[in-house]
Amino acid sequence: MLNLAALGNSSLTDIGGFLGFKHKARSREAKIRVYAAVDILRDEWRRIEDRQAEDAEQCRQRVLARRAELAAQRATYFGRAT
Repeated sequence: MLNLAALGNSSLTDIGGFLGFKHKARSREAKIRVYAAVDILRDEWRRIEDRQAEDAEQCRQRVLARRAELAAQRATYFGRAT
């Protein structure tokens, strides 16, 4: 249904008619459903963005930890080499 509004050229009245509503209820009911779908989609995008930010931070922490580990190994190696 959201694709009819977003990707097609259907009006809210057209969508409401497609859903089986008649007269003024066509536009009203379609508006309710389309806006609800947009809200759901926006909330899902927000959850995805939050998850990506968490994953990026965890990755950054792993990189920093690995760099520190490698620096310690180099320091130990060069300390023994002299």
